[in-house]
Order: sequence, then structure tokens, then C-alpha cells
Amino acid sequence: MASRNGFVYQNNRPRNRGGPHRTAPATDLTRWRLTNVGGRQTWKFYEIHEEPPRGQTFLEKHSLGIPTGESENEQARAKTPGDAALRGMEFYAKLQAEDGHFAGDYGGPLFLLPGLVIVCYITNTAFNEAQKKEIVRYLRSVQCPEGGWGLHVEGPATVFGCALNYCVMRILGVPADDADLRQARNLLHEMGGAAAIPSWGKFWLAILNVYSWDGMHSLFPEMWLMPEWIPIHPSKLWCHCRQVYLPMGYCYGKRIQARETPLIRELRAELYGEEYGAIKWPTQRNNVSSSDLYTPHSWVLKIGYAVLDLYEQFSISYFREKALARCYEHICADDDFTRCISIGPVGY
Repeated sequence: MASRNGFVYQNNRPRNRGGPHRTAPATDLTRWRLTNVGGRQTWKFYEIHEEPPRGQTFLEKHSLGIPTGESENEQARAKTPGDAALRGMEFYAKLQAEDGHFAGDYGGPLFLLPGLVIVCYITNTAFNEAQKKEIVRYLRSVQCPEGGWGLHVEGPATVFGCALNYCVMRILGVPADDADLRQARNLLHEMGGAAAIPSWGKFWLAILNVYSWDGMHSLFPEMWLMPEWIPIHPSKLWCHCRQVYLPMGYCYGKRIQARETPLIRELRAELYGEEYGAIKWPTQRNNVSSSDLYTPHSWVLKIGYAVLDLYEQFSISYFREKALARCYEHICADDDFTRCISIGPVGY
């Protein structure tokens, strides 16, 4: 579909219709339990030598996709609208957790899990084997027909989805010569390689140390020092947008990145169609694959980027450090208010 300026999104690759396709469990699903402590929902897998503290609830069975024990009579089609409404209420009542909350699956977007896995890798927070197996199974179940991954489970493959989820698979121990990863890697190179990833992807790859911070436009943390009454102060942003760019600006200002490891060096060699050391990073700032470009950059955005990138070359350390301190103060306040849960998965 063409936009008002005549631009046409060019990604016509095959999509995953209907979301994840059903795959065989990688673990014994009857040994998973969902806990909720202070609003923090956590799935725990009990190994064969461990005794689960209780049987599985209807909620857990339904969430895991295993039989709930419903009889055929209970599953029969309702005969009247009132009967259908009553059955719907009864069904949702069974989904209520023991502490009273209703757990919700945040499935669909494919750019949330990579952030979690990358941060866990950097902080040496290990996943157990059951978690690794089920994450890998899930990613295989949403891989696009041509290989790789999209922005969401029903979208066509994009550089954003391919590069980030490829990194997730490798971090979780899948070898580079795995058939699915070979297919995803070939597709990634065909779409322009990881250098053509959009801005959020550039950020996460820079954090992982497989992309250079020099290849990003300035995230300008000094914006948080502006008077709060001006219309462009970040406090005026939509809450989820604000809670994304607040820590992104802090990480950018500090140039936080993972330490170099053998895996990091391997990923640098696998993600690009050229030698990592030969990439001219400043020229990659506006490099976005046509598979990912939903709308072209406006002239206002281009001018803004040019001004901020120029400022970055001559930024004043006093203001930078003051801005980062202000950002960190807001980050800590959000952690305190939400008990480190944040307001949503995209902002954690």
C-alpha cells in the first residue's frame, strides 16, 4: 500500500499466517509451574528429581497448551447467546490465578525476548536448560517460511527480527551450522546484513558489542536537562516511549557494551556480509533495509539527526555527565515505583 508521499513498503516475503506453528515440547510440560510474588510472574521448571509443590492449575495447563481435563460435554457448542456468555465467564474465571490476578501472554512481538537474553548474557545471568530448550523451540516455531524472523509472529522476515533472534539462538547454545540458522543467516545477508538493521536493533547490537556505537545517531541524553515546560521535553512522551528512550539514552551516553568473548567475535563474523573491521560505521547510521523501512525518514528528522550528530562530536562533558545522572535518577525511581518490573515488557 502506498503512503500519501508515494512510498511503498517493499517487503513481500512470505508471512507466518496464524502465528506459531505447533511443535513437539522440548521439556515435560507437566513439570512447569507459574508463580506470582509481588506482581512478578515467573515460570519454574521442576527437574525429575524435584517434587512440584502442587498439581497444575487450569491456568497453567491452558497456557502451556496441554489438556485441561475439560469433558466433551463442557466443550460442546452453546445453544443460546446467554449460554455462550455464561460459559465465557466460567472459562475466564478458571483462568484467574490463585492470588487473584489474571496472567496474560505477551506473545506476538519478536523484539522483546532478544533484549532480555542479551542483558542476561551481559550480566552473566544464566538460563537453565529447560528454559533454553523452550525458548529455542518457540523461536523455531515462529521462523518464517524463507528462514529468519519478522517484527512479529505473523510478519515477513526483517533484518530487525533476523539479526536479533539469530543472536538469541547463538547465545542459548545453538551452533552456527544449525540448519535453521544457516537459512536465517543467508536471508539476513540477502537483506543487507545486520548493518541495515533499524535504530532499536542498532542499539541492542551495540550493547552486545557486535555493532559500533559510532553507527548510531545520537540519542542525546541532554534532552532530559531541558525545562519541563517545553513541548519536546521527554516527560511529554507517551509513557512506553519515554521508558524506552530513557535507558537507551543512558546506555548510549555511557557506551555500555558486553565484554568481547569468543561468541561475540563469532557473531561479528556471522552477522555481516563483509569483514567486521572494514565496516565504516558512521555511514551505517541511515542504513535501513527496505525489508524494515515502513516509511522514509522525513526531512525534519534528517536535519534533527544531523544537528545532534554534530553536537555529539563537540559535546560538553559537564552537561553529558549531568544528563546521565538525571537519567539514572529517573531509572532508579521507576525501578522503585514498579519493584523493578517496569510498566511493560518493552521498558524493562
